[in-house]
Order: sequence, then C-alpha cells, then structure tokens
Amino acid sequence: MSAWRPLADSLSPEMRHLTRELRVMKDRTSLSLGQLAKKTACSKSAWSRYLNGQALAPYAVVAALGELADADQARLHALWELAAESGGRAGEGAYTATGDGPGVDEEDDEGEDDAESTMPFRVVRDSSPTRRWLAILAIGVVVVAIGLVVAVLTGAISRPVASPTGPRTPTPAGSCQASDCTGRTAEPLGCARDAVVTAYVQVDYARLELRYSAVCRAAWAVLTGARRYDRVNVTGDAGAEAKGKDRAGSAAATPMVAAAGPEVGYACAELTSGARKCVAARR
Repeated sequence: MSAWRPLADSLSPEMRHLTRELRVMKDRTSLSLGQLAKKTACSKSAWSRYLNGQALAPYAVVAALGELADADQARLHALWELAAESGGRAGEGAYTATGDGPGVDEEDDEGEDDAESTMPFRVVRDSSPTRRWLAILAIGVVVVAIGLVVAVLTGAISRPVASPTGPRTPTPAGSCQASDCTGRTAEPLGCARDAVVTAYVQVDYARLELRYSAVCRAAWAVLTGARRYDRVNVTGDAGAEAKGKDRAGSAAATPMVAAAGPEVGYACAELTSGARKCVAARR
C-alpha cells in the first residue's frame, strides 16, 4: 500500500473526497504507479498529480481506475462531477494545477517511460477567440435550420394553437386520498397546501423533512440544500415506500405514500458525501 502525503488544505471538500477515493482504488489494485500508467494509458507524473489533488483527472482516467478496482461507476461519476463543479480548490472558480513533481511516496518502476506526450487525455483550447466565436455562430445557424426543417415537416408552424378560454381552475386539495396518493406527486394534487413537517434532521449539508397532508392522508419526504445524485426515500402504511433523487442540484422529493396520521412514516437520505440519516414521525 502506498504511503500517501497529506492533501493540501486549499482543496475543496468535493475534490478532497474524489482524491481520497482515487487513493483507495489505487491501493485496492495493488498496482505501482508504472503499472497503473500502463493499464490506463496515462503517464506516471499525471497519476501522481491526480492522486495528490494537484489536478482533476479526466473522467475517462477516473473510470479506467474504477474498472480496475471494481468500483461503483455511478457513484464514481457523481463524485467526479461534484469535484469538477466545485472548481477543485476552495474559493476558486476554476482549477489550476500546483506542480508536476511526484507526490506518491512510492519507488518508480525501472525502464518505464513517463513522457507526458503519451497521455491521450488532453484538453485542447483554441488560442483564437475569433475562431471560437465563428464556430459557435456556425453551430447556432445549423441548429436553427434543423429546427425549421423539423417544424415544417411535422406541421408545427402551420398548426394553430388553441388559446385558453378562461383562467385555469386549480386542482382542489385532496384530489387523492390514502392509497390513491401512493406513488403520486403532492404539489399537483393539492396535497402540499395543508402539509406540515412532522419530523426533520440535518444530514451533512442538506435538511431532510418528513411532511404530512391530513386532507390527503399521505406523507412524503423532501431533501433541501441537496446536491446532484443525492437520494431520499419515505415509508408509510404497511411498508409502502417511495424514492426520490436530486438531478438538478438543489432539492429532491419523493412521491407520496399512504399514511393514516401524522405519527406514521419515516424518511431516509443518502448523500454522495457518504452521509446517511433517517428520521421518524413524532408519536
């Protein structure tokens, strides 16, 4: 197992979490840096930076290590996206590498080429702003042209759109009740209007709430302050269960489950940070 150096304090929590995961996977494979470089087509010096948080590895490189370590690729992709969005270092909007020196306290393999030019994962930036803008403009023109052709072929342009004859009538509260609500969303059915929070708990950076509607006799869970791919679930009468997942990076909510009263049900949240907590309705 490699003797790892401490990570820099300036790393964001997301980048720190991903780097530690890379180290765990690398140790799990029992491969040296040279062997890892050969199996992933990525140079030893690049791996040294990735394993010490000095640079964010391309996802293809991360996925290659995950495959060697038999890791959960979905979880790995979520950790990588969070690290990429965080900017790598706390307080910075973009990530910058801090050096090229080796950071893994491990002996190099003899005779192995460490040429950076052999690494296939490389981001190439166009040095000409004018050329970039011309390319963006050309893509925009093509997209608009394709949209017009599709609209003409499907008749969307010539088909008149009926205007509403009057104001929309809001869905009455309690449009479903008990088991009829199971698996359905609270807001469109008016069940959120009389909702009360029957229990809540802080889970790392997010707040987990268990909500109940007396008029709908149903419960559901809401996770606010969530991050992408955080998960939440709720359980109600007779073990009825519903699950939700944050896809936008702000909040997640489950569908409803039947609940005979506000004292019924419990909710659980599982975050990509590894934190997990449950809360039960107060009895």
